[in-house]
Amino acid sequence: MARDDDVLDLWDIDGKERPKGRPPDEKWLQLWDVGGEERPEGHPKERKPPDRKWLGPYPKLRTAVIVSVVIGIAVTSYLIIRMDEPYASFYIFPDSINYSAADSMVSFSYGIFSHEGGVTTYSLNIYAGDQLERTDQHELARGETGEYHEAIPVPADALLPLKVSLQLSSDRGDTEETHFWLRNSSPT
Repeated sequence: MARDDDVLDLWDIDGKERPKGRPPDEKWLQLWDVGGEERPEGHPKERKPPDRKWLGPYPKLRTAVIVSVVIGIAVTSYLIIRMDEPYASFYIFPDSINYSAADSMVSFSYGIFSHEGGVTTYSLNIYAGDQLERTDQHELARGETGEYHEAIPVPADALLPLKVSLQLSSDRGDTEETHFWLRNSSPT
């Protein structure tokens, strides 16, 4: 048991606590409460008040930590609120694909949803196999959706299955691609 806050008395031989009321004698070892160092004989019992300052005697370090936390929160907030990654959604309506082997034509509808900043110009290249069949340009503002219908000829020398590919490029340099296959008079 501790008599004072800074001194702990331990039994010298087996480490058991001294029974209550037993006076200290040569079989007792008095240890400092902090660090377990032996207290020299005659050393006055000092009591240091705990340091209640955050980061103790390092005010510049404390200031640096606070400033970097505030800057980190400000930069993160700016990036979350202001920075919006631009993108475009590009898709084909699957039910709109119509292939006529007699006419050697395939028709389909596609859509573009623009989520890019400002007005964006999109260039569309439509391929039947490796052959470029048509190019188009569309301008869409942010948040606009454009839906378009196309009909392209199927090359006479094309063998089924045939990949019909649509490649969309924005004026910002991004490229999207979507496609469908023509197989035995039925698109998939």
